[in-house]
Amino acid sequence: VALLHALRAEPGGAAIFSAHGDAVMLAQASRRVIVTAEEIYEGATAVLSPDERLLGGIYVDVLVAAPHGCWPLGLRGHYGADEVALAAYLQAAKTKESFASYVRSMCDPEAALAVAL
Repeated sequence: VALLHALRAEPGGAAIFSAHGDAVMLAQASRRVIVTAEEIYEGATAVLSPDERLLGGIYVDVLVAAPHGCWPLGLRGHYGADEVALAAYLQAAKTKESFASYVRSMCDPEAALAVAL
């Protein structure tokens, strides 16, 4: 199963990815593909820039709108990395107990929003 994040996608599943990664190849090699996308709209794949790649909807099993879906990492041309959130993650990952607490807090929408702000 491949879980990939697209720059944008069409409702039928066709999606645009950065050419700076292996998302299209990974999707083509996977039995199941779940794509999250910054935005989904008709005509999203009509125009590609030279640094973008198209994944045909035939490869996509599930498409989900997920604005800021790369957070806390950045998405080229959209938003940068959240250094504070990344530092919190690295700190939490030092022990099983602190990481479990971190994961529980990320499942709480209010706590997750507090970290994101």
